[in-house]
Formats: sequence, structure tokens, C-alpha cells
Amino acid sequence: MHAEVVFNRFVTPQADKAIFHIRLNLSQALAYQPGDWLMVTPHNPSGLVTACLQALNLSDTTSVTLPRHEPMPLGEALHAHLELTQLQPAVLNKLQRHFGWSLWPDRQAMMAYAQGRDVLDLIDDLLAQQPELAEPDQARDFVTLLAPLAPRFYSIASAPEAVGETEVDLLYRQVVYERARRQRYGAASNVLSGSEPGDRLEVEWNLNPHFKLPEDQPDSEADASTPIVMIGAGTGLAPYLGFLQRRFGAHATSTAQQAWLFFGETHADQTDLLAATLPQSMLASWQQLGLKVSKAFSRDQAHKVYVQDRIWEARDTLMQWLDQGAYVYLCGDQSKMAPEVTQCFTSVLEQVGGQTPDQAAATWKHWRQIKRVQYDVY
Repeated sequence: MHAEVVFNRFVTPQADKAIFHIRLNLSQALAYQPGDWLMVTPHNPSGLVTACLQALNLSDTTSVTLPRHEPMPLGEALHAHLELTQLQPAVLNKLQRHFGWSLWPDRQAMMAYAQGRDVLDLIDDLLAQQPELAEPDQARDFVTLLAPLAPRFYSIASAPEAVGETEVDLLYRQVVYERARRQRYGAASNVLSGSEPGDRLEVEWNLNPHFKLPEDQPDSEADASTPIVMIGAGTGLAPYLGFLQRRFGAHATSTAQQAWLFFGETHADQTDLLAATLPQSMLASWQQLGLKVSKAFSRDQAHKVYVQDRIWEARDTLMQWLDQGAYVYLCGDQSKMAPEVTQCFTSVLEQVGGQTPDQAAATWKHWRQIKRVQYDVY
């Protein structure tokens, strides 16, 4: 479906990271719920497309036929249909089998090579070892074996009762970094960050049944008065904006609320995304209704403080919430934050709840199985 940009606000102008709050007006109404995703159609950066064409000595007007597509100009294929900014081990395996190479002995080697590299890195490395790749027929075959360009998933940062069923908000970080003396750009985040009001994007809604408020879960006995604990860092705040709008907005179904947000970022004066996306008066009124907020800004003091540190500081009260049936949500980095927050909660179950390590691990596992603990990590 089409989406027209309503606004696209740069909310971290003083920080070393570019984070935006964008609102999109959709071409059709969506019955979405907080926690769902919006898939954004990406496009590869033009500079990356040009560099790949030059490296392979191919013209952007060369005709190429991709699987399940009609013939098209190669420039169009690289810009809008093939994955260039990321490298997948499956592509390396497919290329190796097609060309009869023996560059990577196993999948582990392919995974290690693919980490942090893009297709231009691959082309440069292959040409150094397999110069025949620059021959027209081999170069065209190489292109047709690349992975299709996949949509990028973003947590919806709004509730329909707050913005309407034809509008959705996203909170996203522009992916831009330098590696091997070359600037790298994200395929979707740079489409978003370059958008202005009135621009049109292609998007699709995607249900996320595994990250829902208690009252939105099918067959759940919990309701809108069930306590919730939300943990997120950076743009992991996004789904909680929708959670809070549903729980505390004008259309809220319950006035008895217990909700606790643990939010982490780097600097209070640069990356407080909660303050940047919600009016202070609205946040204050929600706090009067029962919202608790605990923030951790890792670089505002000599020793780094993270969300798990704030959780541990509040362990006694949190254990009371857990005993009352609180649901726990975690959104953000799966490599570091998720396991450390998980460890922190199991420590709370041990040290405050009196459980053994095995019992705490089993409790957490059971809560995940019954969706009392829910993760949206990436």
C-alpha cells in the first residue's frame, strides 16, 4: 500500500546518532494493534549501485531477468530488487555451488565472512581471486544469484485510537557508518530519513502476535488493569509508545493502571527519546494515572548505567509487581541487552523471590511460553 509522509522529525540533532520520528498517512485503514510491525520497501543507495556496476564492468541498461520477474534494466534490478547492503551466507553458498568455487569450507566460514560485509565487499574480494567474474556472462550470472531485496520491519510506534486507523508512527535510527574506508547506508532507513512531507513510500502491515498487551492477546484472562513492565533501549522504545497510548489515552478502557517503563540511551540531553516524542504534559498526566518511568543514560556519569541496573535497583518493588501477575516486555538488541536483562530478572527471582537458579530459569521459560514475558529483539 502507499503511505504519504505527514511529518519526519529529526529528534536527536545534538547526538552522534540520527533518530527520527515519522508519521505516515496510509492509503487504506488498518486494524493494527500496538506491537505490530510496518514493513517498509527499501531501495539500495545509488552510490552503492553505481560502484557495483563499475566493479563488474556492466552497464545499468544491460537487460537482466530475475526469478519471478520480467526482463528489466540492470540498474533497476540493483536499485530496487536485489539485496546489496547486506550479505547472506545462503548467497555465498549458492554462488560457490554455481561457479564451482571452494572459497568457504563450510557454513560457519560463510557466516563469518558475511558478517558486516555488503555485496560490493564481496565483488572486490572475488575479483581479486576470481578475475573471470568480470566477464559479461559471469557478471550477469552473479547478479541473478543475489538475494531478493527484502522489506525492513519497524515496530509501529502508535495506537490507532491515538492517531487514527489510517496513520502510523515509526521511531527509527538512520543506519550510516564507515567500514573499510567506505561509508555504508541502510537500504530502508535512508529512504525514510530522506523523506519529506508529501513524499510517498511503499509499506505493508505485518501482525506481530508475539508482542501484545495482555488485553489484546486472544484467549487471555488478563485485562487492561494487568500490570505491565516495559524494557527498551534506543528505538526499542517504539512499540511502547503505542502501548502507552492504548493504556493511558483518552480511549483507555480502564482507569486502574500499573505500567512501568525502563528506558535506556546514552545522554539525557541528547537522546531522551521519550521526551522527544511525547509532550511533557501528556507524559505527566499519564504518570498521575499510574505510569512509572525509570531511565538509564549510560554515558552521563563516570560508570555506565544500563536498563538492567535500573531494574536491579527496583528489584523489591518489581518482585511485588511480578507476584501480582505483571507482564514483562523486552524490545531492543538481542546480542547484549536481551540476555543481560534476562539474567537480571532471573536474579531478581532468585535474590528477592527466593527461587533457586534452576527454578528461576524455569519460571522465566514458563512465562515466555504463556506469553507473560514477550520479546521483540533484533
